[in-house]
Amino acid sequence: EESLSEDMVAQADSARENLMEAVSEVDDSILERYLDGVAIPSEEIRKTIRKACLSHRFVPVLCGSAFKNKGVQPLLDAICAYLPSPVDNKLMEGFDPKKEDKRITKKRVIEESFSGIVFKIMSDPYVGLLTYVRVYSGKINQGDTFINTRTQKREKAQKILRMEANKRTEIVTAGSGDIVAFVGLKEVATGDTISDPKSQIAYEPLTFAEPVIAVAIEPKSTSDSTKLVKALGRLQAEDPSFRVTDDPETGQMLIKGMGELHLEIIVDRLKREFKVEANVGAPQVAYRETVKMSGRFDELLDREVGGVRQYAGLTVRIEPSENQSEIEVINNLEKNTIPQHVSEALVCGLREGAIAGPIAGFEVIGVRIFVEDVVYDKELSESMSFRLAAANVVRRGVRELIPQIMEPMMEIEITVPDEYVSNIITDINSRRAKVKNIGLRGPMQLVEADVPLSNMFGYSTDLRSRSQGRANYSMKFSNYEPVSEEHRKSILGY
Repeated sequence: EESLSEDMVAQADSARENLMEAVSEVDDSILERYLDGVAIPSEEIRKTIRKACLSHRFVPVLCGSAFKNKGVQPLLDAICAYLPSPVDNKLMEGFDPKKEDKRITKKRVIEESFSGIVFKIMSDPYVGLLTYVRVYSGKINQGDTFINTRTQKREKAQKILRMEANKRTEIVTAGSGDIVAFVGLKEVATGDTISDPKSQIAYEPLTFAEPVIAVAIEPKSTSDSTKLVKALGRLQAEDPSFRVTDDPETGQMLIKGMGELHLEIIVDRLKREFKVEANVGAPQVAYRETVKMSGRFDELLDREVGGVRQYAGLTVRIEPSENQSEIEVINNLEKNTIPQHVSEALVCGLREGAIAGPIAGFEVIGVRIFVEDVVYDKELSESMSFRLAAANVVRRGVRELIPQIMEPMMEIEITVPDEYVSNIITDINSRRAKVKNIGLRGPMQLVEADVPLSNMFGYSTDLRSRSQGRANYSMKFSNYEPVSEEHRKSILGY
């Protein structure tokens, strides 16, 4: 630390005045002394800032650069001085994992039963998977057993580590407020709640966007094949927005993510951390299919499959839905019309029928299915019968209800100097963008638009060249929209 230079004193005094005015609005005692010109101790100012932060009236903003370790210590000091500790937020609210409508609270103290949330999973070359956990209540000792409230499977805290940057210390106990890493957990995912088996609670799970871009990947040599599958499995466990699938038509392995940069980093990590060389194909957009109309369909399955007679009938109504995240299945059957295991197989079959659409085999979304009637025979009808019949009726229904292809639309925000705005807007309009708003963000212009993902490959390079490197952008998934007839032909190739 050093004294301020003369040309900065005026700026510092002005900033101090602004701070004191803001603090005075929070505390009347400070206001009176401030107006009387009485000096106020720094410790009291910090306490008032902390009180304002806890009530969400202040948001601390600090400057610095982690690259050269500038401003990192003031940031850490501010976290300790101003942000809430577990004691400040005395209760954590969740729900009963077996009855989601039943709310539960736990005190954030050591004496309470154990609960925590998994917020990160990281692959470590020495110990395997590290599971980062924030302990919300109670305590856990090395060797204790807990339950994953999502899977209802028990796990054991074989080893507990306190992580400090690249230094790790093995500890015996972790308690409320601690952030620690567990070693050796088998079936946990980011966002899972872990708790005492005798006093279960589930906290609000994290939500992750569906991947919108896919590329084919294959090992460069046969020896890399097993290593690649293992490495991708670890990366998938770390990152819930990254998926690995097999294309049933081509037999290729596909990796899916949220954008080009996301997948580039994955491929780089394969080479750098896991020493796996891989060939990667060109990015492919994750298109979807849906229906335009509603309709009612009947299906009667009565045939031999593998020497066993399969008999099942059902009537369903299929209609478009605004829900683009999952197929909605609504069972209108009276209770006990069919056994529970048959009902579950029926729902499973309905969803299976929507895996591949009739136009180009893309996944079907935006569909609601009502189960209106069934034909059930105690002697002949089995779970498999209804599963097959359900899948058949959905495939036929989607094919007859005027299917259409949907493409992922991205919300894009571009910050650009004023002199380049018209150039940038002309460019994104040529990419089939819909400009929603043009405003200000500090001294820069902010352009907000919706644009098809298929037209955004390589955009960062174009943006830099059109703005002499002074513009930048961020992009996130918005929704799926129908493709134009012209774009549909380019997707299908005819």
